[in-house]
Amino acid sequence: MHNDEEIQLIHRRVEYLKRDRKLEAGYMTMEEYSHSEAERRAKEMAETLAKPMAESLAASKIAQNIVALLAELGSVPEELRECIAAEKREDTLAAWLKLAARADSIEEFQSKM
Repeated sequence: MHNDEEIQLIHRRVEYLKRDRKLEAGYMTMEEYSHSEAERRAKEMAETLAKPMAESLAASKIAQNIVALLAELGSVPEELRECIAAEKREDTLAAWLKLAARADSIEEFQSKM
């Protein structure tokens, strides 16, 4: 269908809807329902995803801080960086953060993990 034909088809449908007010009201009600349902689903999805995303971001930030503290003690081995980054439990990360702040060396940190 060409653009002109599509526009004419839409125009004819609108004219048809305008002739019958009940049909127009029903169409608008369905359109409003669809819109509100889409909004409700989007809000529900956002609420469902927000908490895990925030937790993941917090864990990632703690892991970065642990590595930053260890980097002040020397070169942090890649394997250790990966181990820290892979940890998602906040209680473990919090303990490691305290340990990194108190450790005198990377080796001490690793031995007490």
